[in-house]
Amino acid sequence: FALDQSAIVMIFDAEGKVQHVNKKFCDINGLVRKEEAENNFKNITLDIWDADIRDEMWQCINDGKIWKGELINYCTNGKQYWAEATIVPLLTNNKGQKQFLAIQNEITERKELERKLVESKYKLEQAMEIAAFGVWEVNTISGEIFLSKELREIYDLPVDASITLD
Repeated sequence: FALDQSAIVMIFDAEGKVQHVNKKFCDINGLVRKEEAENNFKNITLDIWDADIRDEMWQCINDGKIWKGELINYCTNGKQYWAEATIVPLLTNNKGQKQFLAIQNEITERKELERKLVESKYKLEQAMEIAAFGVWEVNTISGEIFLSKELREIYDLPVDASITLD
């Protein structure tokens, strides 16, 4: 029950055919009944679009190791969502087939915020460059100071030198 409330869970075989899903999987995919989802999803193949990630994941889990990473999942209704995934190889089933357990947490909102932050940072950097305006930032933990290229030029400081409060 606790896992159903907090994580998306599925079991799939060595061909990527989904064998079992939990309620959270059904909820995020807009499916009403778990049994109906399992019957339909047995014909669906787990597919990861990024070939490097896909190859790394399959190599890892086929070697009997646990794989962790971030994936984009595609729902049956065409919606996509980001998930932080842990995939664990299971013992072979009673037919001698390999199976894998995927436990995922949806991180779509976090990924969207990260995207917006990177976009905002880029826009700010562009605006500062256009305005020839210098900025600085202090890392209070390390004491290191970040100076923009423009501020380094204003104070005639080396472009790549590290600067600290000391």
